[in-house]
Amino acid sequence: MRINYSLGNSLDEVFKWFKISLNYYQKYYQTKGSIYTLIDYLSLAVLFENRKEEFIEDVEKIFRKYQSFVDAGEQFKEGYIETLAIYLLEGRVENFRSRLEYLNMIGNDADSVIEAQKFWYYAHSEASWYDTHKTEDAYYGYWSFDTAALCKMRGIYDERFKDLDFFPYDLLVQEDK
Repeated sequence: MRINYSLGNSLDEVFKWFKISLNYYQKYYQTKGSIYTLIDYLSLAVLFENRKEEFIEDVEKIFRKYQSFVDAGEQFKEGYIETLAIYLLEGRVENFRSRLEYLNMIGNDADSVIEAQKFWYYAHSEASWYDTHKTEDAYYGYWSFDTAALCKMRGIYDERFKDLDFFPYDLLVQEDK
C-alpha cells in the first residue's frame, strides 16, 4: 500500500490496493506484528473513511483481534490504536495517550502538527523500514499516515502541511467519492 502511494499512483489506485492489503492483514494479523503497521492500516482507513463501507468489516475484525491480544496480555495497549478504531467504528474522537510521543504533542491546531512532525521519522527508529533509504532496493517511502489521520479526526487542515516532510497532504484533503 505504501509503495503505491510513493509511486504517485492515483488515490483510487492506492485505495484499491489498500483494501486488498487490509483484507489480507486482517486474516494474518497477530501479536508479533508491528504496531507501526497496525497504526498505518487504521490511519489509512481514517483517511479513506468516505469509502469505509467497502472495508469496515476488516477493521472490525482487526480491532477485535487487537483487543483480545491486549486482554490476554499478549500485546501492549496503545491509546492511538483505540482512538482510530473508535473513530472508524463509532464516529467519535477520543483523547488518548500514545507510546509515540510526537502524537501526544498534537493539539487542535496546525502549529502543533508542524512541530510534532519534526519528530515523526526519529520516533520510528525501531520500525523495520527505518533508514531503508540507505540500503539498495529496500526503500519504498516514508509516510506519516498516522499524523494525517489525527488531523482529519480533529478537523485540522492547513496548506502549510504540503511542505512537511513525510506528510501525505493529498490523502488528508481528498474529495469525497
